Amino acid sequence: MPYEQLPDFVESERPINRPEIRKAMLYIEKNLGKRVSLRRISEHIHLSESYFSKIFKDDTGLSVVQYITLLRIQEAKKLLVYSQLTVNQISKTLGYNRTSYFCKIFKMATTETPHSYRKKYAKPIHA
Repeated sequence: MPYEQLPDFVESERPINRPEIRKAMLYIEKNLGKRVSLRRISEHIHLSESYFSKIFKDDTGLSVVQYITLLRIQEAKKLLVYSQLTVNQISKTLGYNRTSYFCKIFKMATTETPHSYRKKYAKPIHA
């Protein structure tokens, strides 16, 4: 699934029946700002990487990497709209090592740069 289609997944959220997948999703959400890898998630839920990857895709329709990216983009949107953090700070907060890569992924997913997204949707912050 291309990154441009990730927002469509959010609107059609599927019910997740397997407890291992729910546990993995919770782990990903709690560790979004860290290095989240297939290996670490698989170890956390005590499944092999290949089996976990397969059942995750079967249950969600997304690869693990696509799901992590989806959550990071959703969080980035919130931070761009409701915080005064710089794009660099947001990218680091969400676990990206390079701001340029974060900007590239953000634009692929939203068709806008983080700066233009903020300019378009930012809410005034009252002191």
